[in-house]
Amino acid sequence: MMTTLPGTPMMSPSALIITGGCPVWPLPHTRSCAEAARSIVRTALADLVPDRLDDCLVMASEYATNAWLHGLGGREFDNTHAPVVGRSELAIYRRGPEDSAELVVTVFDPRSDLDAVAGAVSVPVLDQLPDKPLNESLPADVLDQLLGDLPDNPLPESPPAAVGELPPQWWSGQRGLDTVRALSGGRYGFYRTRSRLGQYRVSGKVAWFTVPISATSLAAKPPAVRLSPAEAVRALRDQLTARGLGGMYHNDLHDRSVLSLRHLTIWCGGENFSWKNGDREAVRIPYFDLADAVEAIVRISEDHEYLTLGARS
Repeated sequence: MMTTLPGTPMMSPSALIITGGCPVWPLPHTRSCAEAARSIVRTALADLVPDRLDDCLVMASEYATNAWLHGLGGREFDNTHAPVVGRSELAIYRRGPEDSAELVVTVFDPRSDLDAVAGAVSVPVLDQLPDKPLNESLPADVLDQLLGDLPDNPLPESPPAAVGELPPQWWSGQRGLDTVRALSGGRYGFYRTRSRLGQYRVSGKVAWFTVPISATSLAAKPPAVRLSPAEAVRALRDQLTARGLGGMYHNDLHDRSVLSLRHLTIWCGGENFSWKNGDREAVRIPYFDLADAVEAIVRISEDHEYLTLGARS
């Protein structure tokens, strides 16, 4: 079942992505999550990135596996008994100008602690994983063997149960992250965010990867967006409200509009959303990348809340 944010018309996943939307799907709270993720990605992306579809299927499957095992504890619930909030979710959107367009695939789980992305990742703190391209990859022969051995459903009942049934790498997360790093060319990462689905929004994290969009793809060109600053700030505020952010105030000036959060001020003007990051560097995201702007702002908000709560404890 695909879900869109409030106010977004229902259409096919690929059409929604092309027009700047961000379709989102709940994943099963069972070992079938990897299979479900592959089915979702195949349906949404087969026509948009056919040359990278197989890579996307593997990466989405790995992320869904990690979300269930480490974010949800590997516990199985059918739809009747699954929690009404805080389930894992898969979302897809496009971003970037035509000459550098890419698709972003994210998998959410309700654990905000980035150290727990995978149980046996070799680095002690996954905050150290860069949120930018890496220049690392698995050797080609190792990657070929890995993908050739990839089972259709390599998920145990729970992490401890895997010890006697499957190689530990299938539930530890290390091998899966190596696979994602290699297939994405280092375009992957993790960050804190909020859920999109459920009766109310909860804090958690996403694992993400991107794949480039070829010049011949229907998704290559950014959507045609013509908004005044006042319209842009309201669209942004509505999307942030739908993600559970509150305490926002906006004001319309002569040629710009401004949206104020407790810890961030966002300006709308010149066809861009703009703000200053923690290093006081300017960030600019065009109106046609509204989904990406929302993700960036929610991430800033969640990092702020996480660090604030940590300082109080």
